[in-house]
Amino acid sequence: MDKNVFEVGLPIAIETFFKSYLTTHLIGWEPDICLITGVVQSTGQSGKLKVNDHCRMRFLKDGIAYGFETKILAVSYNPLPLMFSRYPKDIQKFAVRKFDRIKVNLPACLSVMGGKEIMDATITDISAGGCGLIFPTREGRALTANKIYSITFSAMESHMQLSCAVRKIKTDRDRQDVGIEFINISPEDQQKIKLFLEVCNSVVTSRTDFILDKMKHKEKLFGGSLADVSLIDM
Repeated sequence: MDKNVFEVGLPIAIETFFKSYLTTHLIGWEPDICLITGVVQSTGQSGKLKVNDHCRMRFLKDGIAYGFETKILAVSYNPLPLMFSRYPKDIQKFAVRKFDRIKVNLPACLSVMGGKEIMDATITDISAGGCGLIFPTREGRALTANKIYSITFSAMESHMQLSCAVRKIKTDRDRQDVGIEFINISPEDQQKIKLFLEVCNSVVTSRTDFILDKMKHKEKLFGGSLADVSLIDM
């Protein structure tokens, strides 16, 4: 199980034995022992969680839906309202994104329609439906979720200028991660993005096949001086 799937502040949905649906957030965890969340605030006896109750927790992260069974281990209100649940032995997951994404590193400019530009942006992944961006925190503070912007970048020597909407904003100490959805893309621009994704996929696949083929025909899988191995092959 990937133990890097959790992060502090992650919104958690809880389905109780009584089929009530409650929400809280992740505060911390101790691998293989427990998860720590906020105490669920609920009205109605059927929605309350108590020690030894079994429930199912679900959350979304990076376009993937996760779910797991757990049990409430303890509830504490002093000094802080905390709920401890059993660390999951198994987490089920499935993709909820409409489009596959390709990891990239493309300079971009985001601007309000006819207004201020945010130049220092980098596209970290892209799909036919949108992209992920990172900004220095000082630049991204003015962004508003669900507001319409214009994004400009170059892909395969094609200049792209697309309308888009900010769907997700995550702020860290020194940067902001932003999820962008493309809006009203023309058929021509759709074709350009599709071609770019196909080329990226083709390059990655062919390079991987080439390396595996070289390894198959050698007596040793890997050995010798690192100076003789390119960074890409490593």
